[in-house]
Amino acid sequence: MGGDTTLMHGLLLLLFFMIAGWADSISDASASYNGHGNGNRISQSGRSLLQSGNSCPNNIPACTPRRCTTRVLGSREAYVCLRCLPGFTAVRGIDGSSIVQCVCPPGRHLSSGQCQDCQIGNYCPGGTSSIRNYGGQAISCNPPDAPNSGLTTKGMRSTRATDCVAKGGFVLPRRLGQPAKQCPVSTWSPNLNSLKSCLMCQSGLQEDPAFAELGGARDNRDNVCKVPPGMFWELNVVRECPAGMYREGYANITSKEAINCLSCPAGWTTQANGADGRLQCSKLLPGYRLTTAELGSTSGRYVPQGALQDQPTELCPLGYYFDGKTSNVYGCLRCPFGSITRQNGSSSLDDCVVPPGYFIRPNSKDPTQQTGQLVKCSTTSPNTTEEGYYRPSWKPYNNVVTLNGDGTDVCIKCGAGILSMQVQQDEHPLADEGSMVASATSACCEFRPQPASKTSWHHI
Repeated sequence: MGGDTTLMHGLLLLLFFMIAGWADSISDASASYNGHGNGNRISQSGRSLLQSGNSCPNNIPACTPRRCTTRVLGSREAYVCLRCLPGFTAVRGIDGSSIVQCVCPPGRHLSSGQCQDCQIGNYCPGGTSSIRNYGGQAISCNPPDAPNSGLTTKGMRSTRATDCVAKGGFVLPRRLGQPAKQCPVSTWSPNLNSLKSCLMCQSGLQEDPAFAELGGARDNRDNVCKVPPGMFWELNVVRECPAGMYREGYANITSKEAINCLSCPAGWTTQANGADGRLQCSKLLPGYRLTTAELGSTSGRYVPQGALQDQPTELCPLGYYFDGKTSNVYGCLRCPFGSITRQNGSSSLDDCVVPPGYFIRPNSKDPTQQTGQLVKCSTTSPNTTEEGYYRPSWKPYNNVVTLNGDGTDVCIKCGAGILSMQVQQDEHPLADEGSMVASATSACCEFRPQPASKTSWHHI
């Protein structure tokens, strides 16, 4: 029994010395690998680092557990990592192979212990070898004092400040770190742009004043640059609505409303081109009158602009005209001296004429009283030998006003001893059916006495 115990103690002692020799061999090999060649120096340096209070997880927080060791880099011993945690990127030491830090790569930053993708509107340069910045940081494109100034990125995982672009309706600042510049009225910029100045609307196009009030973003030309009221879009040019037409509201250049001006109600026109509403259809067209207006009124009456456009109108009747030049007169004017017009809707005093076979007999010798009546030129009365007259063609009213009252000074005498008859059809627009006048030389005839009951007329 005693022999067996002695043998057992001997075997244990032999095993102890074998293990100690194996450990020394490993220590020597490690020293040789790290370039020391001195196991005692490594041990002393390692103990010095440990006594300083630093440990591998604190120096390289993202190193995989139990994958940290020490190595001499240059002339100093340092902790190195054998494997970084998933998602982290290795930073190599001066030897080009040792991992001296595990960092978040560009486009990502440390959040909740992991490298997370950099979100839109931020850029992430990535971590550095410094223990304080191994996880990097997410930096907003917008400065801290203007967090919503209009800068963003085109996507996630942006890495540089130059990845920042401007949102629609904004452009890039002059210098990095400044807020984006917002586009002013009637300018725009597309979304995610790198412009330094906003794009102006084409000449003639304007922004609707209500657009910004309603929160519209100036990020689209069609939403910002519109055809203003009173204008229309034709062949890529903004033009004024012509007189007598109008267009209300702002219109998109691609809409039907932008290319059409609307006509004023019948009988009405506008004071000028470019009318921007129906209320501007307040000028009576030449040749028209208000249906309710008194015929022949020359005094007129004041009617505020816009109070007329829905009033019914009609053409001036025969014998009346309206030239559209007389302000605030909405009833047609009577032709002077009872002269007549050849059709309804006359628009000028020059339309007041006298038909063939007629002359004007004024009611007064006072030239300012331009009243009178149309009278047929004198012809030979039945059973008489009175000299006859005629008058051809339509004439301006002021050319056939008689001064002697009977018209012999304006109608044409057939000749000495020559008679006349009403044998031409009456062209007066209001003449009775079958009415005849002496309006041509064929109305003139001579009287030739014959035996009883055989007296005859002979046309000249």
